[in-house]
Amino acid sequence: MIEWIAGFDTYGTGTASYAPMVAGNWASMGTGAGTIYPDTTHVRTGTYYLHQPSGGVNSNTNVRRVFSGNLDTVVMGYAIWLDNLPEASHPLFMFYNDVETVILTVGCKPDGKIAVWSGTFSGTFLDETTGPVITAESFDFVEVKAHFSTGGTGTVEV
Repeated sequence: MIEWIAGFDTYGTGTASYAPMVAGNWASMGTGAGTIYPDTTHVRTGTYYLHQPSGGVNSNTNVRRVFSGNLDTVVMGYAIWLDNLPEASHPLFMFYNDVETVILTVGCKPDGKIAVWSGTFSGTFLDETTGPVITAESFDFVEVKAHFSTGGTGTVEV
C-alpha cells in the first residue's frame, strides 16, 4: 500500500516554501543557515528539487513526515543536490517510533559513504557502503527500505 508520494513542485522556493510545506504534507522543517529547501537552480525533473545549500549539512537540514500509524515496512526515497558533503555524519533518513524516539538513522558520512545506525549517530553503528556513493554538486538518489519488527530486529536496504 502506498501511504504517500509527493514531489516538491507545489511549495515554492527558498524560505517562502517553509509555510506551505509544514501546512500540508510535512510535520516540520528546519530553518536557518544551511537549511534544506525546494529550489529551481539545478532541476532534475519537474520544476523544483530538494537543495542543500553551501555550508554543509547541519542541524537545520531536516524535513519530517509523520505517517498515519505504526508501519512494519517503510520505503522512502528522494533525489537531493548537495553543494558540499557534510563536515560530520548527517542523517538522510531518520525513522522514529510512535513516541518519537529515533529507532534507525541512515546518514551521509563526510567521505560520501552511506551508513546505518540503530537509533541516532550515538547508537550502534550497523553498516556502511563499501565506498562513496554521495557526491557534492550532483544529484544523488537515495532509497531506503526498512522493515521493523517487535524486539528491535529488522532489515535495512539502501
